[in-house]
Amino acid sequence: MLLFVGRLQALKGVDLALETLIELRARDATPCWRLSGTSGPDGRSTLAQLHRRVEEAGVIEHVSFVAPQSHQLLSTWMRASDVVLVPSRSESFGLVALESSACGTPGRGE
Repeated sequence: MLLFVGRLQALKGVDLALETLIELRARDATPCWRLSGTSGPDGRSTLAQLHRRVEEAGVIEHVSFVAPQSHQLLSTWMRASDVVLVPSRSESFGLVALESSACGTPGRGE
């Protein structure tokens, strides 16, 4: 399972995370992807764009859009994941990568 945790904003790179899943599906890999949260001024718009892309790419059965989770539950999600994607376009250091590492889950960034 691939996991993206973060605000649904362009600078967080959620679209890059989604394109990773789409590419893996094209290579016959079978990842699931979990996506949590809508926030920021364009959160709803970003979520709508992601939904359209998921449908367009034919991966809707492999993607779960999950409501924002508490910090306590996020560690459970991270431990259950194979990889936590951290594709941020502007953060030099992200807490999600540190939290994922503390949970023992490999993180992958751009």
